Amino acid sequence: MTDRFTAALLTVIMTISVSCSQPSDNTTPNISIPDKNIVSIAEADATEAIYALDSDVKLEGILLKLRAKEQYLRNHGLNATADLYIETIEHTLASQSPQLASRLGI
Repeated sequence: MTDRFTAALLTVIMTISVSCSQPSDNTTPNISIPDKNIVSIAEADATEAIYALDSDVKLEGILLKLRAKEQYLRNHGLNATADLYIETIEHTLASQSPQLASRLGI
């Protein structure tokens, strides 16, 4: 995994653990800072996949990397974050590259 992803993921995990220990103020729910980070990472990863359309081998490597990131999150008990990561990738691909989304069955 890249150092950028590892650093971002550690930031997400630390922020989640800190925010879970803080009392809730029952305000209107928004996407939290960690969720915004994972959305940004997922959008960048999806864009990378779109640019790899010309090479099946490169695209396959990127898709494996995306699933590895998802599994890493799940292995660390961050199922909701992993779901958000995959949903963001699927949404980004569907809106920016219908051809790739269709090819992947999204």
